[in-house]
Amino acid sequence: MARTTLTAQLLGISYPVLPIAASSADLEWIPANIVDKNDAALVSGKTILFARNVGATPHNVTVTSAVDSFNRTGDLGPYVLAAGKVARFGPFLSGGWDHAGRLQFEADSADVELAVVSIL
Repeated sequence: MARTTLTAQLLGISYPVLPIAASSADLEWIPANIVDKNDAALVSGKTILFARNVGATPHNVTVTSAVDSFNRTGDLGPYVLAAGKVARFGPFLSGGWDHAGRLQFEADSADVELAVVSIL
């Protein structure tokens, strides 16, 4: 099956419209798809993945590497995310992470909620 795609949320508006509307700066959290896994568009140097564990026990998060120009790979993780904690991964460069324009990642539980941010 195809991975579940998360849409990147934009970050870094230098001059937002004021006043800032309620909830307009909130991150949208999506539960990890533990069957089909997840991905998002990769913008080199500007894509950041956040993971939040809303469960009562630790869970694993992994970002899947891609072969780089030196023929190397090295997944980021499994990273153990403690209960109640938030982790940040990236920003990711294309080299070593680009899967046909996508960043691929997964978690071992839907108690891990994910958010992808793209820096403007």
